[in-house]
Amino acid sequence: MLSFFRRLSIQWKLAFSFMALSLFPLFGLGSMAYFTSQATIRQKVGFYSQKNLEQICQNLQGTLEQIEKLSRLIVLDGKMSERLATFSTQTTLQKLKRTRDIEAELSALAISHPDVRQILLARRHEPLLASKESLLEKEQNYFSTDDFWQSDLYQEIARLRGQVIWKSGIRGKYTEFYLLRQLIDPNTAQELGILVFVIKPDLLNRVLIQQTQSDGSQMFVIEQSAKIVAHSQASLTGTSVTQTYLPEIFRDSHAGYFQTETALVVFSPLSNQWHIIWEIPLTFLFEEINRVGMIIVLAVVVCGALAVALGLAISSVYSRIIRELVDSASAIANGELDHPLQLSGEDEIGQLAKQFATMRDAIRQKIEALQTLNSELDMRVEQRTLELSAANAELARGQYILNCFMDNVPDGIYFKDRDSRFFRLNNSFAAKFGVNDPALLIGKCDFDFFSEEYARPKYEQEQEIIRTGQPLLAFEEPDFNGRWALSTKMPLRDEYGEIVGTFGISRDITPLKTAQKQIEDAYAEIQILNEQLKQENLRMSAELDVARRLQMMVLPKPQELTQIPDLDIVGYMQPADEVGGDYYDVLHCQQGRVCIGIGDVTGHGLESGVLMLMTQTAIRTLIDRGEIDPVIFLGTLNRVLYQNIQRMGGDRSLTLSMVSYQNGQIRIIGQHEEAIVVRQNGQIERLDTIDLGFPLGMVADIREWVTEVNVTLQSGDGVVLYTDGITEAQNAHNQFYGLERLCAVISANWRGASAETVKEAIIADVRAFIGNAIVYDDVTLVVLKQTA
Repeated sequence: MLSFFRRLSIQWKLAFSFMALSLFPLFGLGSMAYFTSQATIRQKVGFYSQKNLEQICQNLQGTLEQIEKLSRLIVLDGKMSERLATFSTQTTLQKLKRTRDIEAELSALAISHPDVRQILLARRHEPLLASKESLLEKEQNYFSTDDFWQSDLYQEIARLRGQVIWKSGIRGKYTEFYLLRQLIDPNTAQELGILVFVIKPDLLNRVLIQQTQSDGSQMFVIEQSAKIVAHSQASLTGTSVTQTYLPEIFRDSHAGYFQTETALVVFSPLSNQWHIIWEIPLTFLFEEINRVGMIIVLAVVVCGALAVALGLAISSVYSRIIRELVDSASAIANGELDHPLQLSGEDEIGQLAKQFATMRDAIRQKIEALQTLNSELDMRVEQRTLELSAANAELARGQYILNCFMDNVPDGIYFKDRDSRFFRLNNSFAAKFGVNDPALLIGKCDFDFFSEEYARPKYEQEQEIIRTGQPLLAFEEPDFNGRWALSTKMPLRDEYGEIVGTFGISRDITPLKTAQKQIEDAYAEIQILNEQLKQENLRMSAELDVARRLQMMVLPKPQELTQIPDLDIVGYMQPADEVGGDYYDVLHCQQGRVCIGIGDVTGHGLESGVLMLMTQTAIRTLIDRGEIDPVIFLGTLNRVLYQNIQRMGGDRSLTLSMVSYQNGQIRIIGQHEEAIVVRQNGQIERLDTIDLGFPLGMVADIREWVTEVNVTLQSGDGVVLYTDGITEAQNAHNQFYGLERLCAVISANWRGASAETVKEAIIADVRAFIGNAIVYDDVTLVVLKQTA
């Protein structure tokens, strides 16, 4: 430091002396003010940040308590406990209805709170019950798997016996929050299931983000395993933290704050499992302190500048003469031989200035002579250099272009002399010979690598090009390893036009040739398959035509229907393009009883048509035997069809309704489409048959589901039966015909009209609705009207 001060000029030494005397007292006072304000601001910010964080915790705790109250409603719901306690004793249909009721209640509770995303009810060895909004499949399945029931989490839930547990990061996924509690039967104290509230992931995040979005701080909720439950930066949720102060925070059950090297840390407990931590950067916290410091620094700088200016002004009086002499000496040393010397006088400094002037003039004369000689030499060298540079640049450019082309083109390129020996070739062509370096082939010919039979024709071909000067353009040829190439060979001429060799380019077209052969083989195979398919289609068409004819042959004839007293009955069936499975029949039995059946077999094709014929035969057999008990009738019919379907190895089933009429009374059994009862004035009554039976052929025994409904008909009343080929008919806009439209047409055309007239009106309206659209299903209709 002392040696540096000695090297300074007199002017700067005086300036630094003035600055030191001025700045030391000012720096001491500024430091004292800075550190005093820092301690005061830190204490106030820490206190108010702690109070703010405690208020945030109270708000979040209130939200969590609201969700806990919502879960308590389910726990205290005696009706819910009774449903779950008796669930295993119910029939399949009762279980299904009870599941819908429970899930409806869960959905209503989930909708009532904006932060609840889903409510689940997990039961051991039972399907998972959930509110309407579905979770991802893996999340949903976890609470119904053995992994959950054997986990430490379940053991903790069972140990707490109905108390609330808040958890996050189940199975390592920290984007969801969960409230879990055990649901216990109040009568038997047995576990009914585990209640799971899935909380929306932004419940905590949006509060943290709102609090920290303007000050650059970060706030997060952490559990004792050091996993982050929620973070003001959502992408950090689920990660682990390594701050050394965590053990101290978890030991405290109250709020507080302390300062680290980079931030002010404020903390507070949130429930008995989590803590919320607020890290406020010191850079933001002490902005006011930094402003005070900047004012102090600015004052020091201004005072220092004034001291330097005053010192320089005083010292300039004493140092001006010496500075002028030093400047002149430096200018001469730098080659400024014309720099004027302004010093004068007869003292030592004046004598020194005269000696500088004499030395400057001598040096200038020597330099001028050398500059003249150097200029002449430089002109000669520059001219020769320009000529050589232009020639080299042109040569290098041409060589660069050729090298780029040779090295990068994927086709093989070669150059041969008059003896057919290689003198240049690229990497692609060298690879055909199994070498990586083209230089290894220089000076060699085809005879050095291939047999006489393969090399001789190529040699003669190249010699012919040299003799005649005629190229060979774009010809295909096989190479020695069986691959195909598209080649062009040209004569190589020198700058005088003389032929000095040959050159060529070759492209591998083996994939193209292979693809061409594959296309030819595939086309031939397709022709064979098309012929086989044509024969198969003819065979299947004949089988379907026979089945369609059998289907139409067993339908009741119009003359049969007209012979039934007291009833006006008509039927209609229009099969689709394929053989369908629609069925209807009208049978006049003993004692004035009339049996009408209508059904629909699932699917289309020969199998569905055969099942329809089986149904018609079995029904006639049961009616001829006089079987009128609905349970025995449908139970026997179902058993016969089920056994035949199992023998056939199929998966078909059918819906079937049987309508029995006698003395103005209608009895309906079996599950099918809704039956439409029409009164004399056109009033419509729709009878739902869903609870009158079960689809036939699906299970072995349906007797427990079979029931009946009875309707009384007056003169002019009637019944309309149909299959879904009418209600589910679609037009060109993919709109369904629908049951409402069918009822409207029946009501508008019923009063005073015959059954035939009503049928024609329905069929005409269906056809008008469908238009040019494709008919995908059979259309079947039966209209019955009491005339007496």
